[in-house]
Amino acid sequence: MSDTRSKNRHEVRALLAIVGTALRAAPMPVFGFLVFQLATVFTTLAQPALNAAIIDDGILRGDVDTIEFIGLVMVAVAVVNLVVATGATYLASHVSAKAARDLRGHLNDRIGTFTDQQVARLGLSSLLTRSTGDVGQIQGFLFIFLTVVVTAPLMLLGALVLSLSQAWQMAPVILVSGLVLVGLVWTLVRRLVPWAAGLQRRLDVVNRVLREQLRGIAVIRTFQKEDQERARFAAENDELTHVALRLGRLQALLIPTVTVVSNLTGVAVAAVGAVFVDRGQMQLGQIAATVGYLGQILLAVSMLAVIAGIIPRAMTSAGRITEVLDTNGLDPGDSESYAVSGAPAVVFDTVSVGFPGADAPAIDGISLECAAGRVTAFLGGTGSGKSTLLSLPLRFADPDAGAVRWDGADVTDLGPAWVRARTAFVGQGAALVTGTVADNLRIGRPGATDAELWEALEITAARDFVEARPGGLSAAVSQEGRNFSGGQRQRLALARAVLRRPPLYVLDDPFSALDVDTEREVIANLRRTHPEATVLIAAQRVSSVRHADVIGVLENGRLVAVGTDEMLRTDSEIYREIAHAQAVTNA
Repeated sequence: MSDTRSKNRHEVRALLAIVGTALRAAPMPVFGFLVFQLATVFTTLAQPALNAAIIDDGILRGDVDTIEFIGLVMVAVAVVNLVVATGATYLASHVSAKAARDLRGHLNDRIGTFTDQQVARLGLSSLLTRSTGDVGQIQGFLFIFLTVVVTAPLMLLGALVLSLSQAWQMAPVILVSGLVLVGLVWTLVRRLVPWAAGLQRRLDVVNRVLREQLRGIAVIRTFQKEDQERARFAAENDELTHVALRLGRLQALLIPTVTVVSNLTGVAVAAVGAVFVDRGQMQLGQIAATVGYLGQILLAVSMLAVIAGIIPRAMTSAGRITEVLDTNGLDPGDSESYAVSGAPAVVFDTVSVGFPGADAPAIDGISLECAAGRVTAFLGGTGSGKSTLLSLPLRFADPDAGAVRWDGADVTDLGPAWVRARTAFVGQGAALVTGTVADNLRIGRPGATDAELWEALEITAARDFVEARPGGLSAAVSQEGRNFSGGQRQRLALARAVLRRPPLYVLDDPFSALDVDTEREVIANLRRTHPEATVLIAAQRVSSVRHADVIGVLENGRLVAVGTDEMLRTDSEIYREIAHAQAVTNA
């Protein structure tokens, strides 16, 4: 129970902090909104009093001039109310949309600093939901908060005071109904909170399942697992639906509860008022005004009930967003004055890295010096820790133990931006973006000339297929480069890295989709044209690493052998087995 209360308090503070930040970020629109909203409240409260006056002073007395005058005043007040209410709504939309934009930007900036371990802990699908769905919840809440937070309390207080000034005899009736209403709404809101939190968690799960199925659709179809995956998605979808329906039922009770209690109060006011009118202690216009103000009280309480209904989900979303923003990403470091002369020596000093929920570290106690200006390769099967190890010099992850040094400096002191500005990375996925071939290559060096682009393509054996495309460098690249083959995407990604001419290359299985001859050509070209660069390569094929100056063999996260190809064929049984198996396969 105490944990739940602590969590709720944390979420409330998070929501208030987000709202406060949003209001401070747009002072002039917020000020204009307050002016318009106050004018809306005052013009709304004036209507029942004017209605009472037109009944008592005009209709009952048969005074046509008074009826016409007060009628014109009511029309003018209604027009002003329409204008200021529209202005308030526009400004509330502006403030809430700007707040959502800023939140998405802050989340994107913060997520960009996360290590692989932090992304794994929070969950990729959850991060997507937080950046979209949770921000949408905050935007909707902020809009309703702005349009209600000023209007509802003032209208409620003003209508209550004015109704009692019209007919103070009704105070007991209104007081009792108010207490009953507050008690019922509070009970419903308390039950809403846990279900709102559950809904966001179920959304994360559905997003994760859907993402897995979309990414693995080829495998699912190949192994005819469509029915199984449909059943898995249906089960998670049913859970989400169950939670959403339960939450919806509770939210659906709010407005009817307010309406029933308020309507019963109206009946009681009319019944009691009829007695006072019959006794001559009240006028008919006073009863009409009291009923009118009662309607405004109903409206104000209804608005408060609406915001009470969305507060639990907004609290949950605010807590989830704040969790991301409060997660400290990579320390930018202080490396402005640090200078590197030529290619760096990269040293792994007893580094270990683990991921949340894993039974064993991804890499465990690895030490190896990667000499400057040399090619160091890491060979191992899937899950051996190659990619995790190569993520450390780039600060995609930081070691849980040990250190990674660049020319003797700990990379955590150099800062991720500084390190990555001097590094080129190519992964097995060979990520391309929508645009043209030239656009993708110039990610490596924005100011590169066309001649330099063609030179990079020549080095990576990509010139021929780019020239064959209509437009050449201007040829279109579709989403994720799907209009190119896997091998072509890898060569374009390699060309992008070559174009940068960095002192350090980090190549994570960049030749997996290339045939042996093309792979050999690319490696030879790279060593010939960039002999001064330090190159780190991870691969599963011996052909990708055999010409490296040093080869490290990884197994289950440990470095089990180090040497050249010739040395390892003599001294390492694991290396010999891998080489033999691949030779048989290639044969």
